[in-house]
Amino acid sequence: MYQATWLPSDLTAGLVLTTMLAPVGIAYAEASGVPAEVHCPECGGSAHFRG
Repeated sequence: MYQATWLPSDLTAGLVLTTMLAPVGIAYAEASGVPAEVHCPECGGSAHFRG
């Protein structure tokens, strides 16, 4: 069963992973030839990322 005391640590871990993995994903995309700006349907259909 999930304990509420875990929530701050889980939120911190999620934030750290997001801030680390998003730029890494963009770097891999650019290295493979995908343009720096790519449409992101997972972000609600209107967000764009720029490298």
